[in-house]
Parts: sequence; C-alpha cells; structure tokens
Amino acid sequence: MKKKKWGAIVVIALLFAAALVWRLFFAAEEATVDATPLSVTVQEVRTRDVAVPVTFSGNVEGTQSAVISSTASGRVEEVLVEDGTYVHAGTPLLRMDDVAAKNAVRSAASSVRQAQVKYENDRTAYDRQQALYDQGAVAVQQLDAARTQMLVAASDLETARAALADAQKQVADACVVSPVDGFVANRKATRGQILSSGDAAMTVEQMDDVYVTC
Repeated sequence: MKKKKWGAIVVIALLFAAALVWRLFFAAEEATVDATPLSVTVQEVRTRDVAVPVTFSGNVEGTQSAVISSTASGRVEEVLVEDGTYVHAGTPLLRMDDVAAKNAVRSAASSVRQAQVKYENDRTAYDRQQALYDQGAVAVQQLDAARTQMLVAASDLETARAALADAQKQVADACVVSPVDGFVANRKATRGQILSSGDAAMTVEQMDDVYVTC
C-alpha cells in the first residue's frame, strides 16, 4: 500500500516537471524578438502654396462706355463692326443711307452758285449807282435801293452757304464713327434697320479700367 502511494507521488512529480519544462520552453519561444533591422525612408516635410481654381460666370465691362447713335434718322446701309471688335477713335462703325443727304448737297451747291451770281450782279449794279451818284447823275434814293438789293443778295448768299454746309454735315454724319478707343459691345443695329436720331446702335467700352458683374 505504501509502495502504491509513493508511485503515485513519483508520477505526479514527473508530470509536474514535464509541464514546467513545456511552459518554460514555449515562453522562451514567445519572448524571442526578431532583431532584423527595419528599412526606414525619411523625407523632409515642406510647405508650398497650392492654387485652387475657382470659376465664376460674369461679364467684364469698362468703367466708361460711349453710347453710339446716329444724329440723323434713316435706314442703316451697312454695319462695319461686330461685338468684341477693337476700334480706335475715328473708326467707322456703321453707315446710314446718305442718298437724300447727297441730293441735298447737290441742290444746296446749285443754290449757292445762283446766289453768288446774283450777289455779284447786284454789287456791280450798286457800284455803278455809286459812281453815278458821285457825279450827281442819280438821286440818293436810287443809290439806297441799289445798296439794299445788294445787301439782300449778300444775305441770300450766306443762307445758301449755310444750307450747303448743313447738307454736307448730314453726308458726313451718315458715317458714324467711334469717339473713343475701345471694344464694341451691345451691338443692336442691323443692316436695313430704321434708326431714329438718338437711338442706341451699340456701345464702345473703354477697357483701361474694368469691373465684373456676376
């Protein structure tokens, strides 16, 4: 009975020893650390400005613009520019029908010639009356009448010349030009359109200073 007891104690001791060895062995395996060095790449951190594009829809307009209109009423014969065309001061923008104006020039020029002839004849007649009056051959009333007729003829000549100048101006105004340097915008005039005096045909935008409308 005593031998069986010691036998059991020996078996238990062996099992305990085996468990202790097993525990120590696997604990050592778990504690083993891989000493292989790791490869590490180091980069310098730098800051820089990043442009972020932002898109808006809008219109770019000049702070100053010239409204283009015809000084005379009539039909648009030709439009010479488009929106976006860059023009200089004096550049033709559109032409109005100038047939009537040219006819008026011819008529006024004829009136000037006739008035010129009449004035020259009346002046000659006055000079003749002056000479006769100086000789005592005619009365002062005749001299005054000749002088009055000459002055009327001179006035008629000036009126005819003014009418000719006005007709010539109408021909010149039939060609509408830009008063400033800039870009054509808001073109409304079209060929064949009837424009009244002062009607806006387009604008010319001066782009030295601009603003944007969204």
